[in-house]
Amino acid sequence: MLISYVTSNQIYTQMKKLFLFLFGILPLATFAQSGKYIVNVNLKNLNKPTKAYLIYYNAAGKYIADSTISKNGGFQFQGQIPDIIKANLLVDHTGKGRKIAADSDVRSIYLESGKIELKGIDSVKNAIVSGAPVNEDYSKYFELAGQHLQSLEIIKAQAYATQKSTDQDEKARIDFVYGIISRAVKTLQLQFIKENPQSLISLEVLKEMSGVSMDLVKIEPLYSELSDKVKISPSGQEFAKTIAFEKNVAVGAMAPKFIQNDVNGKAVSLNEFKGKYVLIDFWASWCGPCRAENPNVVKLYNQYKGKGFTVVGISMDGDFTKNAWIKAIKDDGLEWTQLSDLKFTENAVAKLYGVKAIPQNVLIDPSGKIVGKNLRGKALEDKLKEILGS
Repeated sequence: MLISYVTSNQIYTQMKKLFLFLFGILPLATFAQSGKYIVNVNLKNLNKPTKAYLIYYNAAGKYIADSTISKNGGFQFQGQIPDIIKANLLVDHTGKGRKIAADSDVRSIYLESGKIELKGIDSVKNAIVSGAPVNEDYSKYFELAGQHLQSLEIIKAQAYATQKSTDQDEKARIDFVYGIISRAVKTLQLQFIKENPQSLISLEVLKEMSGVSMDLVKIEPLYSELSDKVKISPSGQEFAKTIAFEKNVAVGAMAPKFIQNDVNGKAVSLNEFKGKYVLIDFWASWCGPCRAENPNVVKLYNQYKGKGFTVVGISMDGDFTKNAWIKAIKDDGLEWTQLSDLKFTENAVAKLYGVKAIPQNVLIDPSGKIVGKNLRGKALEDKLKEILGS
């Protein structure tokens, strides 16, 4: 999601929150594994002094980028953690710094109490991890699905790079390849969870499968198959709470009611739209994929507004992007009701509906029941055609 026009120091804190909200290496929920971690790395053919980084967000959400210089192919990181945390271990062979790129020598590990050993030839991403139970399980998972996961990251990067492109054939190719790889990844994730119900990594894989819009029909039965040890862990209990929350905003549930101000500061209630099919559309002026989806929503709004259908936009803009929000409404031709509390990623309605990333939407029927979620492109078109006719 492009935010290139936002550059002032005044909004640095808000941009940091956005990074955490959409892309961050967020701290894992607790596994009751607090204490001192020691990460030892030895790369046999790393002959010259090279800078290495350990990058993560701690339990308080603070960005940590510890660094050290290798000696004789080895280096070490150590520190205290309150709970297990997922981190990136990066070796900078080319002097580019800690920025992670597609060709970076980087490896995800779990910081946990005790010693974590990585041994390899010349790269950390191909090193063997041992010495800590969670990391050994993670190595098993990476051995099973790592190649597909890396391919998925590459195709995601390609999709991001072409989001403003007009080459529809290239976009269709990327979508097609992404679909094939993501289905393969999900198959391998499912295999790992079923084969390792006692592993805390299975819980983390299940969280990955949940994505930004949880499919309870698939996720809840998989959670129930995990061992009691995993389910009663702090992380397991926290995920159980997440499942309970998602039930309140799942397809078939009654949509939570809300009141929020429009662009003129007038309070608007969801109750005002009772009797219509309502698409609650979560977006923002700074969200590239949201803006790319807007023409499709405009087309369907114009096609079905005479058949009892409308849209209510919930913007994740803040005070500092209010003018950009108003301009985007005009530029994109969004004629429907637009609401926001201008609290950026802390938008109250987004929190009420458990929105973790945008674009995202919820479709409500005339009685106020949720009948669809996260419908974009052809999926939204097909759903409206199903319930309102062609």
